[in-house]
Amino acid sequence: MSLDKSRKEILINAQKLFQEKGLADVTVDDIARSIGKGKSSLYYYFKNKEDIFSAVLEMEINEIIRDTIKKTIKENTFQKKLEAFALTKFEMAKRRKSLYVLTETGLSNDEIQKYKQLKNNVHISYLSKEQIILHQLWEEEITSRKEIYKDDDIDTEILLFLCSLRGINREMAIRDNSDMARTLIFYLCNLIASNIKK
Repeated sequence: MSLDKSRKEILINAQKLFQEKGLADVTVDDIARSIGKGKSSLYYYFKNKEDIFSAVLEMEINEIIRDTIKKTIKENTFQKKLEAFALTKFEMAKRRKSLYVLTETGLSNDEIQKYKQLKNNVHISYLSKEQIILHQLWEEEITSRKEIYKDDDIDTEILLFLCSLRGINREMAIRDNSDMARTLIFYLCNLIASNIKK
């Protein structure tokens, strides 16, 4: 098995274990057993359990980014591309919510702090990848309209869009209302697309 395949097998099995048991109750031995190997074979790829967990989160983010790109490419208009981006983000957040809730179960205060730092690092990486995708969408739209826009304006609009989406996702998760979330997402995308048309 190639190095990439072995690493991916470790991550997929670790992901399942983290989802089933949470971060606190999964050991490196558990992960090694799940792939039928010794613990030492995992240390070839990863320093420790937190390193594995961080790689699992990064793998999930890369899957979301790939899925987002596929869905936005299929759309013809700027607004539809924004909607595809936002809906993909919303659906993925819903699906992965249980992993993050269970992950924190049983962690000590020190472990929670480490976990929060891991999440923050992964969040920054994800935000950066999202901004690259969105910057490209904005550039395409602005170029097609022969508009003159400053990069600072684009970056500000993108950050506003992402913060708004995050707020919608969090609020609707609390309310458990997917229909309202979709309505708000469509409204937000229309608002952003209309602003660029001016």
